[in-house]
Amino acid sequence: MESTARALLRGLRRAHEYKYETVLLRNIIILSFTTLIIFSTAIIYFSMPFTNENTINASKASVASNILNNSERYPILLAEDNPDDILITKRAWNKGLIKNRLYIVNNGEEALKFLYKQGEYSNAPTPGLMLLDLKMPRVDGFEVLKTVKRDAKLKRLPIIVLTTSNRDHDIKRAYDLGCNSYILKPVSYKKFIEAINTIQKYWMTMCEIPLK
Repeated sequence: MESTARALLRGLRRAHEYKYETVLLRNIIILSFTTLIIFSTAIIYFSMPFTNENTINASKASVASNILNNSERYPILLAEDNPDDILITKRAWNKGLIKNRLYIVNNGEEALKFLYKQGEYSNAPTPGLMLLDLKMPRVDGFEVLKTVKRDAKLKRLPIIVLTTSNRDHDIKRAYDLGCNSYILKPVSYKKFIEAINTIQKYWMTMCEIPLK
């Protein structure tokens, strides 16, 4: 009877020891797993700011370089006959700190002479972008569009129609003739500046434009 009691007692002790070892092992596993998660999270957390900062800085440097290069390479031609709109465009250019050289002609005939380097424009640079009004004397914007987009050497020139006309017929005709964008002239000065800055940012910063 005594030996049976001792055997039972030893069995209980072993069971208790086994249970203790099992609980200990489980706690060790949980602790190790938790430590691994914390350590991994810390690595990700501390590495992200540096990675993001480096990426942002590299992106900013790239954009700044692109703006500088494009401002040096791409002069912009404005074909506009309205003195008030010309003045507002100049002010918007200065207000927006746009570095691209702005050349201005007052009608479609002068615009074509500039593009073909004729007469007084024999030494004119090749523009990288053209802002074109539609309602101009002598030769209107539609005729300029048609002439440029049919010319093998000039057809790649991006032409942005900048006009007061919101007539659906004019919009469709301008796109049919090959304009790249059709923008209504904003009424307010502030909106006009925003429009000019948007044009410059998109075409001179984000886009790659052929030099010739």
